[in-house]
Amino acid sequence: PRGPAPRPRPRRSPPARAPPPPRREAAVLTGPPHVHQPQHDGPVDTDRRSVVHAVFAPDAKSIAVATVGGPPVVVRTPVAKYKNTDLARCALGVDDATHVDISRCGGFIIASGGTVAPQIFPAPGATTRHVDAPACRLPSGASGFRFYYLDRFVVGPDGGNVALDAVALDSNPDRCRTKRVHRFSSDAQRVECVACLNDRYSPLIVAAASDKAVRVLDAAAGRCAREIADAHARSPHALAAPRSSDHDVFASAAVDGVVALWDLRSQHAVARFSAHACRRDPTTIAFSPCMRYLATGSEDKAAYVYDVRRAGAEDAVWKCRGARETVACVAFSPLHPQLATAGFDGCLRFYTCAD
Repeated sequence: PRGPAPRPRPRRSPPARAPPPPRREAAVLTGPPHVHQPQHDGPVDTDRRSVVHAVFAPDAKSIAVATVGGPPVVVRTPVAKYKNTDLARCALGVDDATHVDISRCGGFIIASGGTVAPQIFPAPGATTRHVDAPACRLPSGASGFRFYYLDRFVVGPDGGNVALDAVALDSNPDRCRTKRVHRFSSDAQRVECVACLNDRYSPLIVAAASDKAVRVLDAAAGRCAREIADAHARSPHALAAPRSSDHDVFASAAVDGVVALWDLRSQHAVARFSAHACRRDPTTIAFSPCMRYLATGSEDKAAYVYDVRRAGAEDAVWKCRGARETVACVAFSPLHPQLATAGFDGCLRFYTCAD
């Protein structure tokens, strides 16, 4: 006799996407960070190479910087604590990278630009002095790659395209993997830079190109959702996105001397800032974590901090002085009321609020 019929297996529902990790408490600035903190000043490396990009780690315990003609360097903060010690900085094993970004988890750094394809390095430990080998390499790409979508992807320029790569990051660097999953094509000869959110699930990517246009890309649909033609008089070289998706704005900068503030729902800039000097050397821009201020470098040996709520007002802009050459990059601390600047004199400088 036949036995009982096998019971049908219950259907397994697809795994639900994990909810976003809890948001870190952002630094709330009580005023513009323009008060110099000279005790934290110091050269990025012994050769004083020009610094072209800088970004804070999520825990604000270090800053990754890209230099001209040298390896990216991780500077440990507060600088005054580590100054004149062997632990003050850690170099990554790649030369001539012009852009760096740090993962949301803080465990990885992507270096791009120069003569090699983008590479992802494990972030150095507290006593590490040099990271020789990358955890993984991307097949191709130019300067400007960033972590995206809670560290699940990296995105950046690749000729006239925007490349999107899936990444699997692991505490064991030998298990890290990358895979190119999409290319957003454009009519431009070259994509200059991209901006995206990595603290939240957001399908939007902003890209600026050599045809002076800024494009908003929808990664979920795999297409361009909006194109803003002639966003600047010259090709935009820098973009900045807010820390979270609570704000539907982004900023762009070009060597026409203008930083523009955009609303994703509009084709026109909602504000333009032009008190700084940027006619020759590209400089970066950054939003403060509280979204009240927008900082930019400048060719007149200073960084400028604008109050985004009072665009055009003469008393709504502050200068961060002290540099000896062009200030090429700015970065806000994610946890402390502090602004870091660096530039062609090879030194990091820090500023805080008056009170």
